[in-house]
Amino acid sequence: MAGLAAARSLLEAGISNIAILEAQNRAGGRVFSLPIKMINPQEGLYLKHIELGAQWIHGEDNPVFRFSDQKNLLSSVNSDEGQGPYLRPNGSEIPTAIVHEVSGIIGTLLEKCEAFINMADCVPVSVGDYLQNEFQMYLESCDDPPNVRQDKEDLFNWHKRYLVIDNSCDNINCLSAKAWGHYQFTGGQDYINLKNGYSSLINSLTDEFPEDILKLNSPVLLIDWSKYHSIDHLNIDDKTIFNENSNQNYKRCESNYSDIGCLCNKGFSVVLTCKDNVQYHTDHVIVTSSIGFLKQNFKSFFKPPLPQILQKTIRLMGFDTINKIFLIYEKPWWPNNIQGYQLIFPNNQPISIDENQTWMQDLTGFDVLTNLAGVLIGWVGGKGAVEIESISENDLAKQCTQLLQNFIRGIDIPLPVTVVRSQWHSNSYICGAYSHITSSCDVTECSNRSLANPVCVKKPHNKKEHPVILLAGEATHQQHFSTTHGAYESGQIQAQVIIDYIKNVTG
Repeated sequence: MAGLAAARSLLEAGISNIAILEAQNRAGGRVFSLPIKMINPQEGLYLKHIELGAQWIHGEDNPVFRFSDQKNLLSSVNSDEGQGPYLRPNGSEIPTAIVHEVSGIIGTLLEKCEAFINMADCVPVSVGDYLQNEFQMYLESCDDPPNVRQDKEDLFNWHKRYLVIDNSCDNINCLSAKAWGHYQFTGGQDYINLKNGYSSLINSLTDEFPEDILKLNSPVLLIDWSKYHSIDHLNIDDKTIFNENSNQNYKRCESNYSDIGCLCNKGFSVVLTCKDNVQYHTDHVIVTSSIGFLKQNFKSFFKPPLPQILQKTIRLMGFDTINKIFLIYEKPWWPNNIQGYQLIFPNNQPISIDENQTWMQDLTGFDVLTNLAGVLIGWVGGKGAVEIESISENDLAKQCTQLLQNFIRGIDIPLPVTVVRSQWHSNSYICGAYSHITSSCDVTECSNRSLANPVCVKKPHNKKEHPVILLAGEATHQQHFSTTHGAYESGQIQAQVIIDYIKNVTG
């Protein structure tokens, strides 16, 4: 997404000598709509999509929503999460009033957590520590009978599982409390669907590009900027060297691994080597690889290595896995008024059919897809998200059905016709889901902003710092990390750095 946004910005500025080097056989990175065939008694066979990657647009005041709206891609049906009864393994339901009370308490605590961004002292170690301590104080303040207190404790554990998934982390005890307030919602509606799948947005973007700019199946193996590195000393700091309001027209280029954008000109000093030893020569590279990929490859991916501050930030930023399980049925077996089933594990211990099915402890439940009849979606985080990638989809069908039968009584639950699960951890170009800010970043003062600072050099007879390597992607956005619009905006921002540079050196 970031590479496509950067390319679009450069093209709009009159910069046409660019290439988008996409490692995979499709554009979009972590946006991936999978077509599936559905059968409806009235409509017969028809084609719909499930989202293996990004599920929704979050908010309206952002370029992804505006572009989708302009292209008439938006669905009229919005979604939600965590709806429906909260069930125990014996089929009993936690009273709705208690569910709402605990949800309200958690929401209030997380809002209070946002204030730590402005505090120098007395900041909790992590979001997890803060929630645990505050919720325990709340429990102590209540005069609840034992069964109600147990309900609240079990609901708290459900919310911890939900937060692990929502933040793509292994444990909420690693989430920075100080940085919690950085994230900003863009306003308007949330959980916005695209009527023909999220990939329709990607297709609409790439349809605007000239031929031959997007090069699929072109993984970059090495970014060699050693010639630039030898020009003068590296200069990287906290300065902002772009003007977000500039929209002048100039000419040059960009590059990225699972989306690397490069301005392609002979005689320039960065060499990108792809598979089959295909090389691109450029003077600016926008790298939009995921932090997951960079964590595993940054030492060998850049020659010479990136500056120490970037290396440290890549190491310390969080990036873990979430995956989805789609249970696809011929028709819904659940009542029309049901929006999902949330699973409450007693004492946070899952009811497993087999002792090796530990992935269930990282599942919150199954939600009904509001825009697709007969489909349940289950979200799995933590270690369980990695575990399900090695389980066959047939076995997942059986395990999920047995699990649901344990919790839902009085309904004959069939095996799904089809099961599809995502596998983002084992995708070597992604290596997980999306980023989060860890408590370790607080100690070292590393942040999304650190990642967004361009690597610049000083060239002879040129007073302007020359941006050579620019990182983009959701992890580099300080307010909208973990979102597609954050990725999109980061590509726009780094493209603007190049546009402003060219304006200054040629103006």
